[in-house]
Amino acid sequence: LQVYHGVFPTPQGRLHIIEPCKTVTGVIFFDGFEKDGDRHLRLKPDPEYESLLVEANISVQHGGLVVEPMCAKAPTQRDTIQEGVCVQFSQRLYDPATMKNTHVSVTGAFVYDTETGHHWNEIHPVVGIRVIP
Repeated sequence: LQVYHGVFPTPQGRLHIIEPCKTVTGVIFFDGFEKDGDRHLRLKPDPEYESLLVEANISVQHGGLVVEPMCAKAPTQRDTIQEGVCVQFSQRLYDPATMKNTHVSVTGAFVYDTETGHHWNEIHPVVGIRVIP
């Protein structure tokens, strides 16, 4: 994974891969940005995917699976800039005008984020998001 890893020696030290490619369906109910340039989405998973949530997804992420399209805007976080993760790379996979509060399918790496204060499951990086009609 070429993702921001901060104090961890490698991205794999921060994000533990559970499944390298997973598709999950649900409704996106939160949309924001992180200082590392990633878009931070919360997906309320459909019932068959609720088992993907761990305690921090429920308590900290309000019942959402974190979904992070990478480098959706320029990073402002110094260590992310130094790592060069977003150099010549960005993802424009999410359209808030057509996707927020709609049923979507999300595909990407299913990981456990071990960063301090996180300890939740995510789809990160994301390779695709599409509205389910």
